[in-house]
Amino acid sequence: MPLAQWKAFDALPSYYGGKRRLAPRIFQAIERAGVPKAQGRVLLDPFMGGGSISLLAKALGYRVLANDISVRSAAVGEALIVNSHVKLDETDLARALKVNADDWQMPPIDKMALLDEARVVMARLCKAAAASEFPEKRALLRLLAIKSTLSLAPWGQVSSTVGKRIREEAWDDLSQPMRAMLEPMYRPNRLIRQMISKINAGVFNNSWSNEMHCGDVLEFLSGVQGDVVYLDPPYPDTIAYESEYAALDEMLTGEPAQLEKSRFSAKDGWEFLGDVYDASEHIPVWVLSLGNKAVDVETLASMMRERGRAVDSQEINYAHLAYRAAEETQEKHKEFIITAVKEKS
Repeated sequence: MPLAQWKAFDALPSYYGGKRRLAPRIFQAIERAGVPKAQGRVLLDPFMGGGSISLLAKALGYRVLANDISVRSAAVGEALIVNSHVKLDETDLARALKVNADDWQMPPIDKMALLDEARVVMARLCKAAAASEFPEKRALLRLLAIKSTLSLAPWGQVSSTVGKRIREEAWDDLSQPMRAMLEPMYRPNRLIRQMISKINAGVFNNSWSNEMHCGDVLEFLSGVQGDVVYLDPPYPDTIAYESEYAALDEMLTGEPAQLEKSRFSAKDGWEFLGDVYDASEHIPVWVLSLGNKAVDVETLASMMRERGRAVDSQEINYAHLAYRAAEETQEKHKEFIITAVKEKS
C-alpha cells in the first residue's frame, strides 16, 4: 500500500516539520546505509516531534526508542509508539465530556484563538486525561485534544489571526476559504468523534517493547543502544516549535508553559549537531534530515566525516509550510538527507 494511503498516519497530529512525505526517502537511505532487515533492529528517534518516523519504524518492525522534551510529543509517543492495544471508544468520550473543567486553566485567547464551545471541550478532555488511572487512556485523550485543537485552528495555527477574527465575529474580514472553516468550529463534538477513529487506526502491536522518553537529547542518546539513530532537530533560523506550540502544552497540563527556545532553532543551531554526533558515537548508523536555510549539505557532511564516518548525502526540493511562503522562496527550499556509517577500523 502506498504510504499516502496508510491510515495509521491519520492518527498523528498535523505538525510543522512533519516527515510523512519524506518518510519513504528516509527509510530508503537507512536501507542503503546497510542496516540489516528491520525486524528486531532498534531505531532511536531523539527528536520525535510529530512522530511520523517513529510510527512508520514501528510498523516496519523496528523496536523504537523515541524521545522529545515537549509534553505534546510525549503524549503522541505514549499513545501510539508505546501503546500497542488500548483504543478509545464512545464511553471514554462520553465520560470526558461530562467532566467539570471550570477550574482547568486554558491558554489565553491570544495564544489559542478557539471559540468558547471548543475551549470548553478541550478543557474537559485534558482534565479527564489528567484524572485517568490508565496511562494509555491518559495519552490517547491528550492526543485527541491535540489533534482536535489543530484541526479546529485555521491551518493548524492555534494563535492564528484568522481564529481571532472568527472569535470577534469579524465576518467581513474573512475570505471564502476561511468561512468554510466555520462549521466544525461551532460543532467540536462532531469533529472529535471523527478523530477517535483516526487515532485508533494508529494503535497496533509490533511485538516489541517500544519506549517514549521525555528528556534532554544528549542524555537520552548517551544512555541507550541502537542500530540506527534518526536525527530531525529543530531547523536553524526557522519557526521555533516552542513558541508555535506553547499553547498546546499549556492546554494539556493546565499550567503556563516554561518557554525556553531550543538552541537548535538559532541561526547557528546546526553547530550543536556536533554534540549530538558525539553523544551518538556508539550508534553504527546516523541519518540526519535538515533544511537548507542556514547551512549547506557539505558543511553538515564534513562534521560527520571528521568523526570517522562514511557519508552519503542527497538534496531534495522540498517546501516546508508552502502556504506560508512565496513561490520564489519555495523554489529555494531543499531538504538534506544524510547518512553516516561508522567506518570499520
